[in-house]
Amino acid sequence: MLLPKQLAVSQIKSVSSYVCALPGSGKTFVNTELCGNLLANNDVTILNATFTRNAAGEMKTRLKNKIPEDKLKRIKIATLDASIVNMAKAYFKHTNQKLDLLIGPQYYLTVMRVVNEVGSVDVQDALEIIDYYLSFPSDIQYECSTHQAIIESYRRILQSKPVPTYDLKSLARLMVEKMKGGEIKPYPFTYIIVDEFQDTGMTQYEWLKLHGTIGESIIIGIGDDDQSLYRFTGSLGHANFINMKKDFAAEGYTLDTCFRCAPNILAFAESIINFNNYRVKKEFNTVDKGVNGQINIYSHNNPVDDIIPFLKVKSDNTAILCRTNRLVSDMEVALVNEGVDYQRLNGSGGLFSDFNVLAYVKLLIATVLNKNPQSLIDVFTWLSEKEAKLLFLQNYMSSQNIKQPSQLNTSELMKQGLSSITQTILINLKDWQKSGGSENVFTCQKNIINAIASAFPDKKAQKRVFSFADFITQRIKGTTFKERVERIESMLNQITDNSVEIDRTKVTLGTMHASKGLEWPTVWVLDVSQDKVPALMKESIIEAKNNEPMHLEDERRLFYVACTRAEKTLNINYCNAYGMFLGQANIELTSVFDSEGKKTSLKIENESA
Repeated sequence: MLLPKQLAVSQIKSVSSYVCALPGSGKTFVNTELCGNLLANNDVTILNATFTRNAAGEMKTRLKNKIPEDKLKRIKIATLDASIVNMAKAYFKHTNQKLDLLIGPQYYLTVMRVVNEVGSVDVQDALEIIDYYLSFPSDIQYECSTHQAIIESYRRILQSKPVPTYDLKSLARLMVEKMKGGEIKPYPFTYIIVDEFQDTGMTQYEWLKLHGTIGESIIIGIGDDDQSLYRFTGSLGHANFINMKKDFAAEGYTLDTCFRCAPNILAFAESIINFNNYRVKKEFNTVDKGVNGQINIYSHNNPVDDIIPFLKVKSDNTAILCRTNRLVSDMEVALVNEGVDYQRLNGSGGLFSDFNVLAYVKLLIATVLNKNPQSLIDVFTWLSEKEAKLLFLQNYMSSQNIKQPSQLNTSELMKQGLSSITQTILINLKDWQKSGGSENVFTCQKNIINAIASAFPDKKAQKRVFSFADFITQRIKGTTFKERVERIESMLNQITDNSVEIDRTKVTLGTMHASKGLEWPTVWVLDVSQDKVPALMKESIIEAKNNEPMHLEDERRLFYVACTRAEKTLNINYCNAYGMFLGQANIELTSVFDSEGKKTSLKIENESA
């Protein structure tokens, strides 16, 4: 049975609208009810756009159980990015061209080529610059000549690819441009419903807007601005709801009853998020399940090691959430050493997220497994081959239709003035492939590393590769080195697929960001210490992003999301001095323990937003 405000949302029909929902307020359920009601009209078609593939899968399952098959044919369920990509694929197919998407690790390695060419910034700065300028629907003025050089180099590299190549943001910009120019028509859906609407970026919003202005779609955005975590990637958050009101005279709704969190936990979270200024004001109500909820705050000498005894008592249906991937990794080591079974949430901090490790893996797959010759371009990029030589090799492989690295004519390539390390790799290709079948795993890998070590980009690269090499020899099973590399390749493919489901019998470990949309009976939020949560603002190379008040609001939303993953028990620890948000929270709702486990009180000093 729907609550009155849920019922009102499920009956939206004729006007573009936005819905702001508390955590655990049943927005997916209400979304399903809304779709069922709309599809009662046989002329209605719907695009139900989610933010992630997992969310799309969940929505498909729910709608399949709710709506008859004949009506399901009139609803399309896909991520917002996939909807844009499908539009682009249709456009490129119409123009008899192929489309190559630059996503994930391939994107990072392409940016390395930019850094090698421009030479004035490191990879992380270049990533931030490119991501920032591509976040706008059209070009904006550059803050400096370095930013301009990076964007122009990036675009040149993409244009040099054998087929049209776009990252997701550039592709969205192209689709907006083509729709405005009349070359592409908006999708003819009657309704476009957008889940996690707060995470929509500027270009995505412009794409949606054109469907409601040039096109005739009614736009319905469902989300929660208090759970907007991606401003650093261009998401608009609270501004999306303001834009809907301005551009469509949209009607506003709230879902203000939480079915997930026990009353004390929701009240604690509310006391924190109320310090944010840029947000949709809403009530916070809970469903009475006879459980008030327990919030424990611990002063720990070591935020990682000191929670192990608790996990040995109870570890199932428990999550450990951390502000940084580094803390996640520290916790992972502790769990392994103590024999606690765990699962790590997929996210940006996984095994292959470091481009040094990824490039080394690509080298192993290309040489030992004799696969993916084009991936050698990424390897040579990593080892600082000149851009002109990379373009030559790229064109050579395409024109010669090279399918395996062993097909490369190394004697011919040696005449092209390639760097010494590129030549070394090309000369050793066949030998490394042959030695991969050896059972002497240590010697085989050592030969490869010794051959490339002198060309490592920096000490960080050396450390990452050496650590990963140890991981292969100590943790990966296989009689031969080739068998181990095959397992590494399989792991890489699995992570890229990003389809691993949570095993509730284990401890779940991940970042606060990765926990969004999930829930557990018991949650640990680690190291909410001074200068840790909230994290200190890092000075950005983009001057427009250096905004301390907005940074604090971002951090507060992140902590709010972490706290509202807990259903019954929320545990928080800190070391030495607690962070600002604990000082602002309603501590009367909590139990506080000192480093010896004795109940105490948290001395609250004057904390300000």
